Amino acid sequence: MLLANALISALLQVLVFAAIPFVVYLFAYRRAKGILDYVGLRRPERRTMLHATILAVAFVLPALLFLSFSPGAREVVTAPNTVIGRLRLLGFSGTAVALLGLKALVQTSLSEEILFRGFVAKR
Repeated sequence: MLLANALISALLQVLVFAAIPFVVYLFAYRRAKGILDYVGLRRPERRTMLHATILAVAFVLPALLFLSFSPGAREVVTAPNTVIGRLRLLGFSGTAVALLGLKALVQTSLSEEILFRGFVAKR
């Protein structure tokens, strides 16, 4: 039941965040074709993926080192009201990992990328 509620919540948030640019696009271009490109959802080039991977490793590794050696930062990240804190409370299970994926990747990241980077930042 918890996983179903999280899935419904994530999908509703993505739909709401995608509806705003979709309505604007329909008024501006009077067609639905091309909306994915309009909000930035397209296949990246291979070189772009390589650069993104290198930058992610360059920034993630120092952040992980900082979190592992800083008790205050670790406490903030693992607080019970954060995604990682909820994962710790649920235990490491398939349901917990699915919830983490839905919350972090779909509900938060995808919807924010569609609305802010794909739509607002271009204007």
